[in-house]
Amino acid sequence: MHNLSKYISIALHPVLIPTLATFLYFIVAPTYFHTNQIYIILGLVFLGSYILPLSLLVLFKKINIISSFEIKETYERRIPILSFLLISFLIGKMLYSLPDYQLLSLMFIGGFIALSITYLLLFLNFKTSLHVLGASGFTAFMILISYAYNINLIGLIAFLFFLTGFLGTARLILKAHKPKELIAGFIIGISSILISTLFLNYI
Repeated sequence: MHNLSKYISIALHPVLIPTLATFLYFIVAPTYFHTNQIYIILGLVFLGSYILPLSLLVLFKKINIISSFEIKETYERRIPILSFLLISFLIGKMLYSLPDYQLLSLMFIGGFIALSITYLLLFLNFKTSLHVLGASGFTAFMILISYAYNINLIGLIAFLFFLTGFLGTARLILKAHKPKELIAGFIIGISSILISTLFLNYI
């Protein structure tokens, strides 16, 4: 069970969520996007939300800002999370400036809000689960798509809720977080998408 939990944590790592959400957005959104546009946006999101954060983590470890890639210590999370929230904001801002991608931008603006809250909680010595935060934010984004486009994604949304719970259980088995840290991640992930939607008056 321990090994399975580890594999689940790797497969659903927070840095993968933005690319997965963007890919799924292009699949379920009833809007026509030119193939070249899809490749460009997916490429930019993958580079900005996956390659760049991983490269920064390698750099942070090399210069001893973090002691391991798991970033288990609360104080070590400050610079990485600050970096990630800035990246999320820049990607969200770029997408929001494009008329056809404003809905997609809410995933990243929501991520910026969620990571900002998470960053502030670090000063209270509170380590929010980024895995659950990412998964719940992903789920909330699919709910937003379902509502905005008036399409039935009940099956997908139910599966994502299940996956989020499964991921949370895996993090407990690995003793990576306490239950309250998982709950905080879930609430922050869901509410940040809602806040970004209301703040930008999208709906």
